[in-house]
Amino acid sequence: MKTRSLIPVKSALLAGAVTLSGLGFGLATAGPAAAYAGYCNSTASKPLVSGWSTQVPSYGSNIDCYMNKGAQSSAVTVLQKALKYCYSQELGVDGIFGNDTRTALINAQSRERIDADGGYGSQTRQALKWYSSSSDTCASLKK
Repeated sequence: MKTRSLIPVKSALLAGAVTLSGLGFGLATAGPAAAYAGYCNSTASKPLVSGWSTQVPSYGSNIDCYMNKGAQSSAVTVLQKALKYCYSQELGVDGIFGNDTRTALINAQSRERIDADGGYGSQTRQALKWYSSSSDTCASLKK
């Protein structure tokens, strides 16, 4: 009794997927960033529960953005200020999301009891306390 190998079938399926992808027909895959407006590249003013306001990371004017290690922008700067002043993290404020920022963010995420993955997104934005330079205080965003 002969058995047929599945290798030619798998190879044909893979070749077909690659061909379709090359023609512009991508396979539908939704990563965690699919729900966001884009990569945080700016800041937007938002009210805090304290009555003051602060700058938070945004994509244009949309605060529903994400960022992680490698980002460089004013969005990183406001995140670093929150981590430094609200969470007492030893961190330089240079606008570069490097290892130190990632570690500080993991510490703050753990403290707020959310997924401590070192990436910034909507869960982190809502959970963090933000620094208001106007009042020199930290508070959560107004919901």
